[in-house]
Amino acid sequence: MKRLIALLIAPVLLLVALSPSIAFEGDTLRVGGPGGQEFHDLCGPGTALAGIGYGAGKDLDAMGMRCKALHGGKVEGPDQPGRTWGENAAPFADAFGGMTKRVQGRVSCPEPLAVQAIYLTESAVKVVHDFWLLCRNLATGEHYKTSWSRTVGGAGGAAGNANCGDDAYAVGIWGGSGSMVDAIGLTCATFHPSVVNNPPPAVPEKPIKHTCRAGDRGGCSTSFGGTPWGTVCVRYAMAAVKAVKENSSRGCGGTGALWASSGEDHVKWCMSHKDDLRLLDVEAKARSDALAACGSGTGNAGGSGDQTGGNDVGGGSTPQTPEDMGGMPPAQQADGACGGGNAVATVVIDQPGLDKLNVRSGPGGQVIGTVAEGDTVSVIGPCGAISGAAGLTKPKTQQGGGGGGAGGWCQIGAPVHGCVSSQFLAYGGGAVGQLGGAAGIVRSKGKHQSSVPATASFGGSWSANADNVAYSVSLKQNGNGVSGRYQGDDGSAGQINGKVSGNVLRFSWVQRDGTKGSGKFVLAGDGRSFNGSYSFGNNPDAVEGTWNGTRQ
Repeated sequence: MKRLIALLIAPVLLLVALSPSIAFEGDTLRVGGPGGQEFHDLCGPGTALAGIGYGAGKDLDAMGMRCKALHGGKVEGPDQPGRTWGENAAPFADAFGGMTKRVQGRVSCPEPLAVQAIYLTESAVKVVHDFWLLCRNLATGEHYKTSWSRTVGGAGGAAGNANCGDDAYAVGIWGGSGSMVDAIGLTCATFHPSVVNNPPPAVPEKPIKHTCRAGDRGGCSTSFGGTPWGTVCVRYAMAAVKAVKENSSRGCGGTGALWASSGEDHVKWCMSHKDDLRLLDVEAKARSDALAACGSGTGNAGGSGDQTGGNDVGGGSTPQTPEDMGGMPPAQQADGACGGGNAVATVVIDQPGLDKLNVRSGPGGQVIGTVAEGDTVSVIGPCGAISGAAGLTKPKTQQGGGGGGAGGWCQIGAPVHGCVSSQFLAYGGGAVGQLGGAAGIVRSKGKHQSSVPATASFGGSWSANADNVAYSVSLKQNGNGVSGRYQGDDGSAGQINGKVSGNVLRFSWVQRDGTKGSGKFVLAGDGRSFNGSYSFGNNPDAVEGTWNGTRQ
């Protein structure tokens, strides 16, 4: 992204029209290149980050934080310098004294503002090129954009930022450095303004706790009591978007603000009704009741994957959509239904006008993808019943079929990990191991199969999306072990730890607020993207939301 020329000329004082980001405490993601020795530096107690001193040639050679005292939301007083990072960590005076073709300076917030975010560009050699700071008056909310740091030649490329969020401020820096500064992140604290003469409530409020899961359909999927309201709103929005997707895929017809497709819209609405859990429950219950009243939807006969077929909920016997069941007689079902597990099958539909098979989140569940007729898929085994779908029954065309999980459903590994009707799987291929160790790779008719290393590499920086929220994901891989961090545009941030098997990374995740769960990423054959999912439990193969990404 090209910076505005005005930012190169002078600082600009303005109120920045930003969508509210959620404040949190702890480290942001580091932004920049992957190299350098990791460092951390914190301001002293009762102080805040007010600026950064630096030295630069073509790129950022060295930097050091400048802290000031924090009193009642005002950051002011003499500098309290931190350590210097980069240029072999030598002091600025030594690092740059007497050297030519170098500049040194300082990018600072005017008093009484504190640093809220740092924006930077990355050079072609994967180090920090230059940066500017977003400052915030903690008392009034006013923002201020500093000028960019200076360089001697060189050019910045990819841009990124580390943001503590509104109502928070930086109390330190961290990142990676060696002879230069490779990457920068911030350490954040939440601002808590003093409240005087505020009488206690007549009746102390008891903590309320609901379990937040994106797929929940009963009540409000939020938590309260020690959990920041911003986090409550993010969880509420995740559950709302999940319900909206179901409304759309099943053709239930819900419209209006209640069914807004943007998670950001739900977050903003929630933030405008702070601490009103009752209202959140009412809104969530309205969506849940509408979906329950909708009953079974009608599938897309074209098999596009944009609609969910009928679910025989409540013990009915309505046949499922053609691309799921097809009305094929039991005689055409493959013996063993799921091939005994760990098998290779070919998708065979053999019905006029139908050329794609729906892949669902569970037996009769939401459509999460499709596979084409003639594709070769790896069959992992039978699919069990989806959570909360105890009322599912076998359609008439499936009665008497066995070995296929719930109602003749089989679990496949890729291109989308999910469940398909066993009636459309024809066996006769070899074991999954014959796919070059890449269980789950799908080969379409007339196309060469992609090859994936025995242990695929997930290391690097990723641009990801989980249920309409954009994330930056940074992963490091050592052998088959993977660890890293993620940060969302909604202010959420956390850590990932997992192991790679073939082209599949199964991991656990935990956020700053203590929310945790597990998930799975499936790397594409070219290594440039992944399809994935997450859940709030300990089973990484469970699907409660999607999480996909592309390599930066």
